[in-house]
Amino acid sequence: MHLPAIYVDIAAAPDAVGYDEGAIALLSWPNAQGNSYSFGGPFVLRLYLSDVTYGGRTHLLAVAIEGQDSADLKAFGPEARQVIATAQAPIEAA
Repeated sequence: MHLPAIYVDIAAAPDAVGYDEGAIALLSWPNAQGNSYSFGGPFVLRLYLSDVTYGGRTHLLAVAIEGQDSADLKAFGPEARQVIATAQAPIEAA
């Protein structure tokens, strides 16, 4: 099944204001016991986002690919999309 999705690219430069060599916490989830999606240096992240339904409820499905720069995303993108296309779960497009 093909899920309709959008994607967004997020990047941080090494000279960004407030950036240091520590981790940047980009995403976190309620009730995740302190787990977050963090980075420790310059990065570019592509998030594919789709609404899916399972268990009678609508949820957000997010798939991420990441690299150090846009060239990494460009090089890895075709392979990542091929892997994403093979994912299976008992979900339906919302």
